Amino acid sequence: MKLLDKTLGQFLNVYGIYWHGGKTYFYCFPNNGVGISSYGEEEVEVVDSKISVGFEYKITGHGIPGIFHRQLLAENLLDALLEHDPEAYRKFILLIGGAP
Repeated sequence: MKLLDKTLGQFLNVYGIYWHGGKTYFYCFPNNGVGISSYGEEEVEVVDSKISVGFEYKITGHGIPGIFHRQLLAENLLDALLEHDPEAYRKFILLIGGAP
């Protein structure tokens, strides 16, 4: 799945989708970042709605349901990537075989 960030005009690959408070949010890696960021549905435009293989449904430890790339769930990297932890980013790159 691909999005367009309405503010910055950059294209983003989706690595997670979750729902909270009646809204949809997307986890994406902004360009030149070392962590994952959350984008609200009003901040982006969906330009390709296909979800690739390798996503899993899960309710996070915070009780939030979503569909996440399986490598985000591996080794519990999601929380560390949300904190922009460079070591978690390196592990994620190794798991997916390249930069997101």
